[in-house]
Amino acid sequence: MSTSGSGRAPRSSEHEALPNLKQAPLPARPRAVLEAMLSVASVALEQGVTATLNELEQQLFKLAEQAKSNEHQNRCFETLREIRRGRADVAPRFVIRLEAALASLDGSHDVPGFARMSRSERQDLSLIEPEEFEESLALQEVASKAEIRHSQMLFALGQRFGVLAGAPALEPDELPVGPHRLCECLRHAAACLDIQLEHRVLLFRAFDRICMAQFGRLYEQLNELCIEHRVLPNLQLQTPRGRRGESAPAPAAEPASRSGTRPETARAELGTKQGEHQALVGRLASLDADARRRRDRADDDEASLHERIKTVERELLVETVAALAANGCTVTGRKVTIP
Repeated sequence: MSTSGSGRAPRSSEHEALPNLKQAPLPARPRAVLEAMLSVASVALEQGVTATLNELEQQLFKLAEQAKSNEHQNRCFETLREIRRGRADVAPRFVIRLEAALASLDGSHDVPGFARMSRSERQDLSLIEPEEFEESLALQEVASKAEIRHSQMLFALGQRFGVLAGAPALEPDELPVGPHRLCECLRHAAACLDIQLEHRVLLFRAFDRICMAQFGRLYEQLNELCIEHRVLPNLQLQTPRGRRGESAPAPAAEPASRSGTRPETARAELGTKQGEHQALVGRLASLDADARRRRDRADDDEASLHERIKTVERELLVETVAALAANGCTVTGRKVTIP
């Protein structure tokens, strides 16, 4: 079977080199908090990975039934057989990777390789294989959408993980339990499945639909756990800050207090909308840059990238209309300002 570059099952010694919380050189208090986080997250993630594989199997059955050629149908059946063979290993491998990320909290906060595509570090990326690039693009899309959905919870976790690490607050793509790291865990966990690239991308998108959209509750639980362990228990959620090294946006005018709404709550709600709006704009710019870069390659499928750009544009339109409906706008000549 044709496979992606990371599709080969790794050797059994792969996990032996990964750090774990018992051996990690962590102070007692951070270790206790991280172990409690692992206990909470591993249950939700194991269930999510199992549900994702179930969803992928259903998709593959439908694709096999709708296949227009025997070759396409056989590829779907081969992937189904491979999933049934190796699915018992995927969830444990995922949790092992997650524990390794938590155990590395006191070290350098490296971001997953694919996450650098959405940062200003694109020029630092080395050349990668086309199949690995397609995987990275799919993972970046999943993680970016989740970062937008759960921006407030991730902001709070970034502050609290900074305290645990004795470092500045962590960015969403640096968090050991953030969407970017979870996508990277899935990528490594699924490496034991010898399946084709197109089906691996289907797996990532199924993970987005089944798990990522529901992880808001998991992030709430992790924040509540930190509060129980007295890690920034009085933290008030404010506007998500820009990434380190980026200029801070100009402060917005304070909105008028609604009836029955405290001013702090109104500011937090407005900050969330502005943070989501800015993240969508950045995501659109990232996809547009990818499309321009790939346009020069004759073997690329440009239509798929354009479709993703249209998807983000539609999301941006919905967010903008919602902001207009909620906060109104000010028109100065040809300039429209949303508070």
